[in-house]
Amino acid sequence: MTKSKPSKQKLLTATLELVGTEGLSGVTFRAVASKADLPLGLTSYYFKNKDEMLTEAYYLFHQSSMVPVNEFIESISQFFSEDNAAANTLNLGKDVLVERLTVFTTNYIKTQVVKNALDRKIAAAFMHAGIVNPMIRELVAERQQNFIDTGSKMLMALGVSEPKLVSSMFLSLTNHVEKQLMLENRKRFNQKYVEQVFNHFFNLIL
Repeated sequence: MTKSKPSKQKLLTATLELVGTEGLSGVTFRAVASKADLPLGLTSYYFKNKDEMLTEAYYLFHQSSMVPVNEFIESISQFFSEDNAAANTLNLGKDVLVERLTVFTTNYIKTQVVKNALDRKIAAAFMHAGIVNPMIRELVAERQQNFIDTGSKMLMALGVSEPKLVSSMFLSLTNHVEKQLMLENRKRFNQKYVEQVFNHFFNLIL
C-alpha cells in the first residue's frame, strides 16, 4: 500500500467536502476513503479515530479559509495606508469612509457566498457541531478569536472605540448576513441588501 502526504491531503480534503455536504454525522472512515478514491486502510493509518481526522481537517480548513479574510483586511489596509495620501483617513469624511468600507465588505461577502459557498457550509457545520462537541467547540472558539483579533487591528487603525467589541459585532453580523443569503438561495447576489446592512453598521460605529 502506497502511503504519502498527498494521500493524507486527499483524505482531509474529502473530509471537509463531506462536512460541507453531509454534516459531521456523514463523516466516517469509509465515506472519506470513498470520497477520496483511496483504500480504506489509509484512513486508520493516518488517523487514530474520527475526532483526530476532523481536528486535522478543521486546521486545514482554517488555514485555507483565512486567505479571503486576509485579502479583505489587506485591501482595506492598503486603501487607508499612510503611503496613499489620497486615502489617508485624516483627509476623508465619515460618508466616504462608510462608503468605502461598505464596498470592501460587500465584495468580501459576495466572494464568500458565491465563490466560497462550500466553505460557508463547512464553517456552519462545524459551528453547529461545536454546540454539543467540546473538541469542536474549542477549535471553533479559537477560529472565532482569530477573526476578532484580526478585525480589531483594522478597527483600531480606523480609530474605532472598543475595537475588540466592535470586531465581535462585525463578525456576528457578517456570519448572519452570509447565512441569510445562503438560505434565500437566490440566483443573483442580493447586493442591495448587503450594502444597506453594512452601510448602516459603519455609520453607527464611525
